[in-house]
Parts: sequence; C-alpha cells; structure tokens
Amino acid sequence: MTILPTVAVIDRLDLADALLDQGVDARVFSSHTGPLPTAETLGELVIAYGDLRIDRANARVLEHLQTCRPMLVSTAPAGLVAEIDAARWVLYGGPPVALDALSEPQRRSIAATCVLEGWATDRADADARIVADEIHLSTASDHAMAAPGAASIGPSTPCWIVRDDATGLTGATPLLHGADAALWLGDDSPEAMRRERVHSEALAPGLTAALRAHGPLDLMALCQRALDMGDDGHTRTDALGTLLVTELLSYLDERAPRAITPVAHAVGGNGGFGLSLFLATATGAVTGAIGTPGSSLVCGLAGTGTDVAVRLFGIPDRWFTAPVSVPLDAAGRTLAIIGDTPLVEIIGFGTATAAPGSVISPGNQPESRTDANTRVREAGVVSIGRSRRLRSPHLDDSGVAVGIDVRACLDAGRPPTIATVAVGRADARGLFHAALRPQPAALTDALGALMYDLERTRPI
Repeated sequence: MTILPTVAVIDRLDLADALLDQGVDARVFSSHTGPLPTAETLGELVIAYGDLRIDRANARVLEHLQTCRPMLVSTAPAGLVAEIDAARWVLYGGPPVALDALSEPQRRSIAATCVLEGWATDRADADARIVADEIHLSTASDHAMAAPGAASIGPSTPCWIVRDDATGLTGATPLLHGADAALWLGDDSPEAMRRERVHSEALAPGLTAALRAHGPLDLMALCQRALDMGDDGHTRTDALGTLLVTELLSYLDERAPRAITPVAHAVGGNGGFGLSLFLATATGAVTGAIGTPGSSLVCGLAGTGTDVAVRLFGIPDRWFTAPVSVPLDAAGRTLAIIGDTPLVEIIGFGTATAAPGSVISPGNQPESRTDANTRVREAGVVSIGRSRRLRSPHLDDSGVAVGIDVRACLDAGRPPTIATVAVGRADARGLFHAALRPQPAALTDALGALMYDLERTRPI
C-alpha cells in the first residue's frame, strides 16, 4: 500500500489543485495572515485570557447573538428613524474620517445623495457645502445603522427597518438594488441617480405596503433558507432577495401592484438587494449587545479604502484602524475594502458557511478544496461559539461560527474576517471581489484599549 505524503503549499493554488488531482493531500496556507504577536501583545493576551470579567462579558454577548430575533418590520426613509441633531446630514459606512480621507466611490455617493436630497447641484457644490458645515457627515454605526460598500444614507434614503424582538431595539440599513448602475457601487451616473429615485418613489413604498399586510418577517429563518440554497456569497445573497420577494409577492399584487416591476428589477444582478437584507439582519442582531462592558468580541468590521477598521462590543464608541497593502484583482486593478459589508461575518454569513471550493481568492481565482476547508476551520479558531440557529448545510450541518474574539484572532495570528468584500478603486464603477485582510495592528490596539478600560473600572 502506497501512502502519499501531506504537502504544505504556500499561496500556490494552481500547484495545490494539481497535487489534489494526483491524490496528494495538499494543504494550502496563505502568507497574508500578518506577523505574530509581539512580546508585549503576548503579555496582554495572558492577562486577558485570565480575566474572568472578559469571559463573563463575552458569554453575555454570545447568548444575545444566540437568542436575538431580528424581524423585518418595514421600510422607511432614514430620516424617520435616525435621531441626528442636524437639519442636513449624510451617513457613510466604516469608521469616522474626514471627507478627503474617504474613498473615491464613497465621496461620489455622498455628493450624489446631497444632489438627490436637493441640497446641492453637483459634486463640487456638495463638497463645498460639507466643508462649510452646511451638511453634516457622520458614520452610520453611530446611529444603529450600517452602510455597505460606497452606500451613503440621507434623510430620504429608503432603509430596511429591523426590530430585535428579544430587546425591542431597532437597526436599519439602506435598501439596495441589483443594477450595476448604483450609488452603493460608487456609480453616480444619470442612470444610477434615476434608479435611486425609482427606489425611493416606487420600490420602497410598495415593499412597505406588502410588509404591513404580511406582518413582521423572521430574518434569521429567511437567512437560513438562503444558506441552504447557496454555495457561495453571491448565490446566497441572490437567494435571500428572491425568497423575500416570493414571500411578499401576493401581498404586493394585492396592495401595491405597480411596485412588482421595480421589485423584480431590484433582485439579482450584483446581489445588492439580498446583501442589504443580510446586513440588516446582522445590524439587528448586534445592536442589542452593543456596549457590553468588558467584551472582547468584535461588533464592527469595515474599511476606508486604505485602512481596515474594527471595534469591540465592550468599547463600541472607538474604531481601531490599520493600513493594509492593497492586492490586485485578475485584471490588475487595485482592491480596497470600503463600508460596513464585512459586518455580516460576525453572525456567520461570510465564507465560513460556503461549500468547499466556492471561496474566491485575492486573485479572483477559485481556491482549492482544501484551502476552503482551512478557512472554515479558521472561522472556528477565532470564534467562541457555534450558532444554535444558523447551520452550514455544506459543512456537516454544523452551526456557523459566531462571536469573533479579538484575543483568539491575535493568539492564532488570524484576521477576524475570513474573506471580505472589496471595491476596485481604479475602476470608476467599482467591481466587487473577495479579498483576505489581515488586521494585526488594529486588533492589538483594540485589545490594549479594552485592557486599559478594565484597569480603570470596578469588577464587572
């Protein structure tokens, strides 16, 4: 009997697949996981793992993530749900940064939102009014919202309204559509602007009427059905959008038949419709545990185009950022994460739930089967639990990983996201791809800040 060896392959996916075809157990490892923790960080890790206050806080957050019940109750203009002390405002995804530090797709989207709101005539006018403090900019996470990609939120932007039945708290995300001409992709063309108006005037009111007739929808149950139907992120987001429309179709026909065509056009395409639903579910799930003192679990993940940002349930008012090298896609375009899309990873909607072989690598080429399994194992390594409600039908029906612990990330040398959505900055229309993102510096700073806060407080 011939026993073939196990071969470790670094980054060479083509070589790994060739070995797999010959029956060799080729295990692929990535060189993009970042440096090992420093001696100072290791010392903090020892203290953090020995602090029962952190363990108790994390247990409370995990139990919330296991028992929360995000319900889709309606759509509404953001101005009806956001309490902002300004007459004119625009929200964007990611950590708070100055206008000139935002990514180019985000700046285009923000200016277009100002035009749609009637506050500016063009981008130059919008920028000038923002600089003059006539229009207030803020990050969506400060208002229990999340903005994916280049999406920006103004008072009239239609949003999914999600209520957590376990706490009564609500969250919101902008309602996206699947057309390539879309503000959330950084496209501010006349066609993108026209679609946004249709979105606000026909699509959202029709969905609101249908939801009112149907009643609240259990998003976790709907998301599980989407996980059952999809092998990768794009398939799952398309499935979720289709499932919602199927659920509401008879109510649309009864209450808002003119909205059926806009709704049909919103589904599919780039998957934005379903993505915004996944993000709404994640936003509704995390909102009730935000501010749990002492928790080292991650409650926010985002990017600015040049940096990656993270925040913790224990100190949600602070983002921790670190610059990252920007990889190239298959066409040679630079990639950069922007917005709050990676938030979906926190409750298990990322590639950790994908079937082996369906993950997309930074070079936009399919990863090997073994590499996909490796990433699934990594999700469990950096998380403290498995979901009791969301399972991965492609991975032995086990629960998806939930509760990403910043301590475990540093201990294992793994980033909290297994794969995240990226936008091509060099492409004016911003194509989306998956890309690995190490965040060691941001994670180290977050843990240090948490430990400092704990030293200044009484036992939790």
